[in-house]
Amino acid sequence: MNYGWQLCCDVCHARSLGRIVSLSDASGQENQETGETVAMKTRHIVGTAVIIVFLIWGASVFLDTTIQYVSIEEAAQSRSVVQVMGKIDFDRVTYNTDDLRLEFAVYDPQAVDTANAERLHVVYYGVIPGNFNQASTVVLKGKPGNDGVFIAERMLVKCPSKYQGEVGEEYQDIRKHEDAASSSGV
Repeated sequence: MNYGWQLCCDVCHARSLGRIVSLSDASGQENQETGETVAMKTRHIVGTAVIIVFLIWGASVFLDTTIQYVSIEEAAQSRSVVQVMGKIDFDRVTYNTDDLRLEFAVYDPQAVDTANAERLHVVYYGVIPGNFNQASTVVLKGKPGNDGVFIAERMLVKCPSKYQGEVGEEYQDIRKHEDAASSSGV
């Protein structure tokens, strides 16, 4: 009778029933495992693998949705989707109502010489935002097309706040407030 084969079958049968099996390892010490211990290890391995897969997936989704802001010059040369902020050149705004095509140009909002600042020609398909004519700046998300025109997928219009002071004032003048309050009798 083949004793090795019989031992293997007894061990497998005992494990399937969840009984303790004693085996000697290479050092001669006994190693005891139950069916529950093996199942627990398997669950831990599978759980760890699932967590690792979700962490990798989450990191890749995060990196895919992260879009950097670039300058006007960088946006014109970009090969991927970017975000760019610019002031609208209202002299170059046209809208085709049939195609819902808005064409305009933007320039660097921090440009000192706005007349000679580099312009980025932009095309946006969709309805013109209601406050486009009052916009101080726009944030555009998109990329240049084959013809060099920036195709904006999304447009965020930034309007000046109605709570800001007059043009050129960075802080409210307290004397104007005191004069107005005293003349009104408050």
